[in-house]
Amino acid sequence: MAFLDDLSKKLTQAGQTAVQKTKEMTDIARLNGMIVDEERTVNNCYCQIGKLYVSLHASDYEEVFSEYCQKVQNAESRIQEYRQQIETIKNAGRCSKCGSEILNEAAFCSVCGTPVQKDSVKQQEDNVSAKYCAGCGAVVNDGMSFCSSCGKPIVSAISAKQSDDTPIEKKCPGCGVKVDDELLYCLECGTKLK
Repeated sequence: MAFLDDLSKKLTQAGQTAVQKTKEMTDIARLNGMIVDEERTVNNCYCQIGKLYVSLHASDYEEVFSEYCQKVQNAESRIQEYRQQIETIKNAGRCSKCGSEILNEAAFCSVCGTPVQKDSVKQQEDNVSAKYCAGCGAVVNDGMSFCSSCGKPIVSAISAKQSDDTPIEKKCPGCGVKVDDELLYCLECGTKLK
């Protein structure tokens, strides 16, 4: 019986040791996580201190900081150039009131509703042969089915120069697809034609 009692004590002792080791490992992991959180806070504070210093001393920084301040200024300048290139590719600009992105064809800012001011002389030069939406007057590009400013379907106007002997091409007011005169509904979008 002494053998079984001895074995029981050793198993109990081994179990208690395992529980203690597990608790220690859990405590170490928890403390390491807390250290990482505090290090992140310190790094964030250093970053904020640096931003504050650069904003307060953008032109009169100390010589020790000159390399870093110059790198920041160069990077910010390149970021601005890249953003302008993206806006050019997207055919967009910025709202004068809220700074949101606005397509050049838009009549109003979609975020704050501010009317878009356009240089009428430049617009006339750029859009000599441009098409305009019948609903809001915004410039529409070839191939567009709906106005990007007001959402109305684009209906192709029949040229005023068209002669009487030229057959009139009828288009669906819903999608702009050419339709036969006899049809009651558009075969593409289902819009009622008559």
